[in-house]
Formats: sequence, C-alpha cells, structure tokens
Amino acid sequence: MRNVSAEDEKKRKSSPKRRRATELKEINMEKITIDRKIVECSLNAVNEYRDAVCPEETKHAPLAFKVKEYLTLDEAIAFVESATESYFPQGNYSPIVGDIATAILTVETYTNLELPEDISEKYAVISAECLIPTIEINVNLNQYNNLVSNIRASVEERKRIAERDIEKELDKISLLFENIANSTQDIMNGLDIKDVKALLSASSDGKIDEEKLVKAYSKVMLDKSDETVDVN
Repeated sequence: MRNVSAEDEKKRKSSPKRRRATELKEINMEKITIDRKIVECSLNAVNEYRDAVCPEETKHAPLAFKVKEYLTLDEAIAFVESATESYFPQGNYSPIVGDIATAILTVETYTNLELPEDISEKYAVISAECLIPTIEINVNLNQYNNLVSNIRASVEERKRIAERDIEKELDKISLLFENIANSTQDIMNGLDIKDVKALLSASSDGKIDEEKLVKAYSKVMLDKSDETVDVN
C-alpha cells in the first residue's frame, strides 16, 4: 500500500475537481421574486383557448374548434383522477373502456367541443375526425405527457392494490377451509360406524337439518362419555 505524502495530499486538494466543488459552495443562492406580470401571464395562458391547427391529413375536416394549451392545477388533477377511474368500471380493470373514456375526457377537457350524448356517437366523432392527434399538436406537450404518465402510473398502482386485495381474500378463504377441515377432523376422530349412522340420521331428502345434526352429535358424544371408564 503506497503511503500518501503531504505533497500528494496538497496536489489532491488543489485538483480542478476539488476547486470546482469549492466554487459550487460559494454560489449565491439568494431567492428572487418572480415578476407579477410573469405570474399573471402564466395564469392567463392556462385559461385561454386557441384555434386548433390540424395536421396535414385532416385539413379537409369541416370541424372547427379551439384547443386549450395548458390545464389549470384543478383541471389537471381532475383529468388524471377521472381518467384513472375510467379504467376500472365496476371495480374491474378494462383497458379498452379506459382508453375510450380517456379519449373522450381529453376532448371534453382540452377543447370547446360539445360531444353528442350517445357514447357510440362520441367515439365515432373522436375517431373519424382525428381529434386526439389534433389536440396533441396544439397543447403544451410537456404538461400533457406528464399527465398521461401520471394516469398510467395511477392505473398500475390501482391494479397492484387490487391484486393485493385479491390475494388477501384468497388467503382468508384458504384459512377458512383449513379451519373447517381441522374442525371436521376433530369432530370425526373417535367416531365409529354406529356414530356416523346416527349423524346421518340428521339428513332428510339429501338435506342436512342443522338442529337435528347438533342434537345427534350431542347424543353421540354423551353416549361416548357414558362409555368412558374411570380408571381411578
């Protein structure tokens, strides 16, 4: 192992990398206030609609509408939550239902279009008029892509939670059957053919009368206790 001399240590401390780290510590990080005009312009931007610019292949479309470039915070949260929920109709994961519902939600959130009431008609208009591609080239892609990523992440997390819940329920059912099996084994231990026949008398037309079964079992156990010999 090589001994580090005082000269080596001095060189190490004065290396460019070391000097850069020292310089970083000296950077002035004093907070600056954002000009109020910038804040107001930003607020106005998320509340404005602009004429949709259609891609080349859809310029012939007669549909004219406006697109919102940005969503407000409340709109963004509602968009992600509603889209995530749409992937779980009646609590069951359905990617096709979620994709269609999210497409409809995107048009209703980002544009000034009022879609038809009928779900089939909504889907037909969105598909035939290529509304989603038109929206995507007119919105702020950075925000839009982040929201889409959040939807996907939320859906995956919801799926994982659902899977864990199913596993817990299966564990409960498995434990229940195990307890039933153990209880049945405990009940049947020590019973002979005569005892089993007595228990079967509690059934009528293939159906078990619970009250008769309890009485029959109690009688069997009472008879067995009478047969027990006290060795003392």
